[in-house]
Amino acid sequence: MKKTIIHVGLHKTATTYLQSSVWPMVSNYTYLSRPYTQHNHAFNQLQYADDSLYDPEVIQSELAKIGYGDLLISDESFSGKPLSFSYINRSMIARRLHDQFPDAEIILFLRDQTDIIKSHYSSYIKMPFGVKTIDEFLYQPKGDYSYGDFISYPERFDISNLYYNTNDVFLHLDCFKYSCLIELYHRLFKKCHVFLYEDFKRDQTSIIRKIENIMGQPIETKSLSLKNKSLSSIELEARRQSNILTYSLKNRYLRKVIQQIIRITANSSEQPIDNTINNRVANYYEADNQKLKNLLPDLNWSAHLGKYK
Repeated sequence: MKKTIIHVGLHKTATTYLQSSVWPMVSNYTYLSRPYTQHNHAFNQLQYADDSLYDPEVIQSELAKIGYGDLLISDESFSGKPLSFSYINRSMIARRLHDQFPDAEIILFLRDQTDIIKSHYSSYIKMPFGVKTIDEFLYQPKGDYSYGDFISYPERFDISNLYYNTNDVFLHLDCFKYSCLIELYHRLFKKCHVFLYEDFKRDQTSIIRKIENIMGQPIETKSLSLKNKSLSSIELEARRQSNILTYSLKNRYLRKVIQQIIRITANSSEQPIDNTINNRVANYYEADNQKLKNLLPDLNWSAHLGKYK
């Protein structure tokens, strides 16, 4: 009987390292990952097409061309798209993966909320359009537009009251309430293997041994360190300011000169981004993280003091 393992993320949990240095070293599995799992029409439709446009047979047709045996698929966007999407496609993808691979085993990595938020913000700032402060980047609705408002002031509404705002680039805090994600995969799949990014970062060998048990074979990994070096608060603010000034510039040389000047003269008195994130998320995940720990009591929570609060 063919075995299928699907690594679904999350984003910012060493997925690049796993996809470049671990999964390719798993022998006897047909390995599928990015860019194929994003650009191939069948897999792209599975993740993004509305039900009225999605044809479930296209995946089986695509896989038939490959002639696969045991299958290992890895794409962090299988767990949904957080930026702007607020994971609105997450459950749809999970259901479709289950329909296509009902006996698949899921591999999922979690990461402390404050750390994963900072990592997402860092990636956003590295983009030329990354101009928002961390406060502007994080999204929570500022109120509600009630029926009473509609009756009394039908023309008066504020876009910041939308619970989910898809009109701009935001990261919704609800994206990182993990318990509902775990419950989703537990409902759909018989085996969902959950790991903590912090455990993997601290002791890769131990986690690789556990993955070997899932795969049913030893894995000789490449000796590479985790990638995607984090930028400091000062570097992030300097990059943000340079993006504001240079995004519309077409002259590459001039753009690089301006960026370099801003980075050299960056104001070191800026409030550390970590403090801003901690203030915004204070107690926000407390109840959900307790529920998460009850769902996954065997994970090594006590080893990471100050995390998953």
